[in-house]
Amino acid sequence: MSRSMKTGISWSLILLSITALILLDVVRKPMLEEFGSIYTVGAVRAEAAAKSVVSIGRSDYAHLTERVDPDSALTEAQVEAMVREAVRLGGIERVVRPDHRWIVIKPNIVELKKRGSGVITDWRVVKALIKIVYEIAPKARITIAEGAGAWVSPGHPEVRTWGNVADGFEIAGYRPLLSDPELSDVTLDIVDINFDEAVETPVPGGGTAKKTYYIPRTVLDCDVLINVPVMKVTFNVGMTVAMKNFVGIAPGMVYGWAKMRGYPPGSGTGLPHSDPVLDEVIVDLVSLSGVDFTVVDAIVAMERAKSDEIGGLPVRMNTVVAGSDVVAVDVVCARLMDFNPDDVEYITLGDRQRLGTGDLGKIAVRGQTIENVARRFEKCPANWGTGGEYGHYGQGNRIWLLKGPFATKDWNRDFLDPTDPRALAGEDGWSAPVYFHDDKIDLDTYFNDPTNCVVYAYAEFSAPKAQKAELWIGSDEGLVVWVNGNSVYAFEGARRHHLPNAKLEIAVRKGANTLLVKARQTRGRYDFSINICEPEDDDRYNGTRVFGLKFSVPTGEEPELAQATYVAAKDREDYDFGEPEAVSHIKGRDPLEQGESAPEKKVLEGFPKLPEGMDYMAALQAVLAYRGEQVDVSYLMGISGEAFKFYYDRPDPWDALAIAPSDPLQTVCDALGYTYAYSYNEEQDEAWIRMKGWIHMGYPVMVCSGRRYGGWGVLVGYEEENQKAYLRRTMDGSRRRDTSHSGQGSAEYETMGSFLKEWMGRGPGKMEGVGNPQFVVGEKIG
Repeated sequence: MSRSMKTGISWSLILLSITALILLDVVRKPMLEEFGSIYTVGAVRAEAAAKSVVSIGRSDYAHLTERVDPDSALTEAQVEAMVREAVRLGGIERVVRPDHRWIVIKPNIVELKKRGSGVITDWRVVKALIKIVYEIAPKARITIAEGAGAWVSPGHPEVRTWGNVADGFEIAGYRPLLSDPELSDVTLDIVDINFDEAVETPVPGGGTAKKTYYIPRTVLDCDVLINVPVMKVTFNVGMTVAMKNFVGIAPGMVYGWAKMRGYPPGSGTGLPHSDPVLDEVIVDLVSLSGVDFTVVDAIVAMERAKSDEIGGLPVRMNTVVAGSDVVAVDVVCARLMDFNPDDVEYITLGDRQRLGTGDLGKIAVRGQTIENVARRFEKCPANWGTGGEYGHYGQGNRIWLLKGPFATKDWNRDFLDPTDPRALAGEDGWSAPVYFHDDKIDLDTYFNDPTNCVVYAYAEFSAPKAQKAELWIGSDEGLVVWVNGNSVYAFEGARRHHLPNAKLEIAVRKGANTLLVKARQTRGRYDFSINICEPEDDDRYNGTRVFGLKFSVPTGEEPELAQATYVAAKDREDYDFGEPEAVSHIKGRDPLEQGESAPEKKVLEGFPKLPEGMDYMAALQAVLAYRGEQVDVSYLMGISGEAFKFYYDRPDPWDALAIAPSDPLQTVCDALGYTYAYSYNEEQDEAWIRMKGWIHMGYPVMVCSGRRYGGWGVLVGYEEENQKAYLRRTMDGSRRRDTSHSGQGSAEYETMGSFLKEWMGRGPGKMEGVGNPQFVVGEKIG
């Protein structure tokens, strides 16, 4: 029976069971009610009677015939002995049967590395596993399958990528296994599932990021799938071990290299890889994989994140972890790295989606204990750009009761008693439990873009003991936080939301505690974040939620995701451009953060026409001319550092600069002695406020609306009504490829149809503002 048939039968039985329960009135909610990006799902969870089993075997385990110091290099025989003991304790004989005919082993060979780097799975672990599986099922075909994101197998000239064409199986030591004398009786092959036949497959239960994915036949049709990841730290999601290894089953010929670009490049078929939704993608792929057993290579793991050339540090553990519950394996591995499993979103979601248990108390650990084997791993540095912040920050509370919005411009007015908010789900104006997809609690989406208001959010948490803790707080506007009825934090104004904006010491009580948040909104983004972390002075390890601390709502226990309203990411499938960023060196002024007011209409008179030519430098030339500095485009190109730079696989070498042009432009400003400011990836309302503020202060704003809408230009005026903007372009309107957005001519300037459609360049249903920058030249200081 094929894997896909088995999966279908299993889900049919589950659906039949749920239907029966509905008829018995056990489930009283509708199965699916859609309200845009907010939906409610009702379901029933059957608790497993027995605990999930995960085994830990280190090289010094007492039951090994030959015990080796955990810091010593291992021989192939010693590795095999560890694998044998770990998989025996983990229960592999209950998974692999003598009648199985096709067994697939999925290692992690994501990069062109050799064993010992901590980046890829040690081939010796896989070889030992092949021997064990062959002994149980001698007639089975055994396949090593991987779909790497950072290299392309030779022999595929149709694939255009960034140049990493090499045999990663050979470099990693897997290709020689095909001719290994010890495996001569095994029917063994290697499949690059980037090029495997792929079948569009719906996610059971509807999916958390996408409804369907293309899954390779090798994964769908095998009898048993064994997952063999390496244990390491990563960007975005904190750690990559068992569950995240399944990003490697997404075929490159659909999703591209490295899985987010799509194939062909620019086709829009890439997997979302941004911080707010990568966890959901991981959970969807695990759900579709039907993984049967996991063997973790922690012989040489990796801390700090990324490959060893970019900062990752190998950590010798001499350990193998094994089990049939993929979520439970990740829980144990998180503890082995001294992480809190409750900080890893895909573990939480995997538990909620019934893929396994995310509760350490429900896991039976066999072999050695976590306490004896664990080592402290350095997290992904929070300052390593987009992804670092999310990879470092522990998972904040996601489930809240909400009250409001209360329309007001009086920030100090209270609409309830903070010392006794009387928060009960569904009573006295409080919402039912609401679960948010991200650490940044997206009130803007939930309340449909409110303005000039406040909202209260309430949750509870239980702490294992009375202790000092760190409250990590973030928001984009004003925020007040009460813990156990005491005001512990207050912020007024506007700022860029970080994880976190502030950290402060608080005292938590053993047992029940309360948490109340008052969030202010004027317009634009509307979100906040809260976590309660272990006190830690070392930035390499901080941001870990207090171990054993559990957030909840007033029902006394955290509700199932299926019993809470779920607020999904905006346009989840397109959410892969990273976080917004804003930097200002102009006297410390930022219109958004300073709350700069602006009149209804403003035009910078006398701004020159833009010359044709190298888009963004021509725009800069005009801005400098307006400031009284006469320079030509060729000179600007020379000092920008971009004059001889080419971008691979791009029809226009300057298109790459449309996403984040700050580096060449700020280089020019530094060379000429000007201050500057820039922002990009902002949503429409924020970008509009910022643009108005700069123009009101007398600064023309350089923007790029994309080639389709006329390339680079300079915003020199605006009208509040319908968000119209005055623009000087580097391309004549008559030359535009899309004349449907031609500007209406004024006496001196073109007037854009709308700020959203042209400068943002995104139609309805797309994430607003992604990739469209604002750059402002300030005063000359030297």
